[in-house]
Amino acid sequence: MASVKSNNLAKEYIGKKLAEIFGSDYVGENDKKYYVYGKGEGGEPVLIALSMTCPKVSPFATGGVVTSMDWSDEAPIRGQRAETMPVAEISEEEKQTIADMMARLGL
Repeated sequence: MASVKSNNLAKEYIGKKLAEIFGSDYVGENDKKYYVYGKGEGGEPVLIALSMTCPKVSPFATGGVVTSMDWSDEAPIRGQRAETMPVAEISEEEKQTIADMMARLGL
């Protein structure tokens, strides 16, 4: 798992990319949120706040999604592709706990 420092560096990198991509529509960063203007109905500017998290598990388990990146200039390939992601399974004990709770609640 990546360190907090790595996570912060990655978020900082993405924040700089947002500023690059949105240009004059990029407003700035405040309290760990990035603000940009989008176009609303009739073209009026709408302020959008974007927040970032570093999930421990990717919700995109198929299709060779990039799950880790090497941002160094020496990296020959930008990223490592996930062939398979672990599937969360409910244990028998958890199933019994759920059944018990549902019975107590009359569901």
